[in-house]
Amino acid sequence: MNAHNADWEVERASAERAFVAVRYALGHRRAQLLAGLADPCPSAHRLAEALGHTDRNRRARSLAAELKPIVEALDKTRVTCR
Repeated sequence: MNAHNADWEVERASAERAFVAVRYALGHRRAQLLAGLADPCPSAHRLAEALGHTDRNRRARSLAAELKPIVEALDKTRVTCR
Protein backbone atom coordinates (compact mmCIF):
# COMPACT_ATOMS: atom_id res chain seq x y z
CA MET A 1 0.00 0.00 0.00
CA ASN A 2 1.45 3.36 -0.94
CA ALA A 3 1.21 6.54 1.13
CA HIS A 4 -1.67 7.92 -0.95
CA ASN A 5 -3.76 4.80 -0.38
CA ALA A 6 -2.92 4.78 3.32
CA ASP A 7 -3.99 8.43 3.65
CA TRP A 8 -7.21 7.68 1.78
CA GLU A 9 -7.98 4.74 4.07
CA VAL A 10 -7.47 6.90 7.16
CA GLU A 11 -9.75 9.60 5.74
CA ARG A 12 -12.36 7.02 4.74
CA ALA A 13 -12.36 5.44 8.20
CA SER A 14 -12.68 8.85 9.86
CA ALA A 15 -15.56 9.86 7.58
CA GLU A 16 -17.36 6.56 8.13
CA ARG A 17 -17.06 6.84 11.92
CA ALA A 18 -18.40 10.40 11.72
CA PHE A 19 -21.28 9.13 9.60
CA VAL A 20 -22.12 6.46 12.20
CA ALA A 21 -21.86 8.94 15.09
CA VAL A 22 -24.12 11.49 13.42
CA ARG A 23 -26.68 8.81 12.53
CA TYR A 24 -26.68 7.72 16.17
CA ALA A 25 -27.17 11.34 17.32
CA LEU A 26 -30.10 11.57 14.90
CA GLY A 27 -31.79 8.58 16.53
CA HIS A 28 -30.72 5.65 14.38
CA ARG A 29 -29.76 2.43 16.14
CA ARG A 30 -28.19 -0.97 15.45
CA ALA A 31 -27.91 -1.92 11.76
CA GLN A 32 -29.36 1.48 10.79
CA LEU A 33 -26.09 3.07 11.87
CA LEU A 34 -24.22 1.45 9.00
CA ALA A 35 -27.01 1.84 6.43
CA GLY A 36 -25.76 3.90 3.52
CA LEU A 37 -22.18 2.67 3.74
CA ALA A 38 -21.50 0.24 0.91
CA ASP A 39 -18.65 -1.60 2.65
CA PRO A 40 -18.13 -0.17 6.13
CA CYS A 41 -14.58 -0.23 7.44
CA PRO A 42 -13.73 -2.17 10.60
CA SER A 43 -13.60 0.96 12.77
CA ALA A 44 -17.13 1.95 11.68
CA HIS A 45 -18.32 -1.53 12.67
CA ARG A 46 -16.54 -1.24 16.03
CA LEU A 47 -18.15 2.14 16.68
CA ALA A 48 -21.61 0.81 15.80
CA GLU A 49 -21.03 -2.05 18.24
CA ALA A 50 -19.83 0.35 20.95
CA LEU A 51 -22.91 2.51 20.44
CA GLY A 52 -25.05 -0.57 21.02
CA HIS A 53 -23.40 -1.41 24.35
CA THR A 54 -25.75 -1.88 27.28
CA ASP A 55 -23.78 0.54 29.49
CA ARG A 56 -24.99 4.08 28.86
CA ASN A 57 -21.70 5.64 30.03
CA ARG A 58 -19.69 3.56 27.55
CA ARG A 59 -22.05 4.59 24.74
CA ALA A 60 -21.74 8.23 25.77
CA ARG A 61 -17.92 8.10 25.85
CA SER A 62 -17.80 6.41 22.44
CA LEU A 63 -20.17 8.95 20.93
CA ALA A 64 -18.38 11.93 22.49
CA ALA A 65 -15.01 10.75 21.20
CA GLU A 66 -16.36 10.66 17.65
CA LEU A 67 -18.44 13.85 17.80
CA LYS A 68 -15.65 15.99 19.28
CA PRO A 69 -13.62 16.32 16.05
CA ILE A 70 -16.81 17.02 14.09
CA VAL A 71 -17.82 19.83 16.45
CA GLU A 72 -14.27 21.23 16.45
CA ALA A 73 -14.20 21.26 12.63
CA LEU A 74 -17.59 22.96 12.49
CA ASP A 75 -16.49 25.50 15.06
CA LYS A 76 -13.46 26.41 12.93
CA THR A 77 -15.64 26.99 9.89
CA ARG A 78 -18.45 28.82 11.66
CA VAL A 79 -19.95 31.58 9.60
CA THR A 80 -21.23 34.54 11.56
CA CYS A 81 -24.27 36.46 10.41
CA ARG A 82 -24.74 40.08 11.33
